[in-house]
Amino acid sequence: MLSYFLKFSANCILRLILDKSPSMITFKRLITALCFTAFSVNAASNEQFNSGSIESEKNLIESNSNQLKFSQLSTLDGLSSSNVFGITQDHQGFIWFATEDGLNRFDGNNFVIYKHNANNKHSIADNVIRKIFIDSKNTLWVGTENGLSRYNFELDNFDNFKSKVNDDSSLKDDVGISIKTKTIYQKKN
Repeated sequence: MLSYFLKFSANCILRLILDKSPSMITFKRLITALCFTAFSVNAASNEQFNSGSIESEKNLIESNSNQLKFSQLSTLDGLSSSNVFGITQDHQGFIWFATEDGLNRFDGNNFVIYKHNANNKHSIADNVIRKIFIDSKNTLWVGTENGLSRYNFELDNFDNFKSKVNDDSSLKDDVGISIKTKTIYQKKN
């Protein structure tokens, strides 16, 4: 049956090529033939799939038995805010949450919350965290409302980058990221 529709489609295409002014009926036949061919190929592939080996069906069933499990984390679990702007996981397995009330690090059981402390120049730049990003060197970058912070894994603190007047090498404004795009970029070499 499939070969008939393929021959019919080929016949319609040849007519279109040979006719200098093909009729509308020829176009309709071609469209009808192509639809029938597509449905026939689809039906043939479904039949082949359904008559496939029991082994492939067994593999599908086995893979479905390993279902993913999700759990929800909230402020009741220690998250500093329910407004989360970003989530990432570092090379050590910690999960980081960018929230409107601090940066949260989760080890699978407990949260550590990093907040700005005006008396500590190595605290995070601001409590409103808009974006978090881990670069190719496993450095965690944190975009805040008041600058960009780089996390130091060894010292468990931050180096902050802010806008400085008349300094072209500093940030262009006091926002570590573009609030409109909420993006931190990594330059590719």
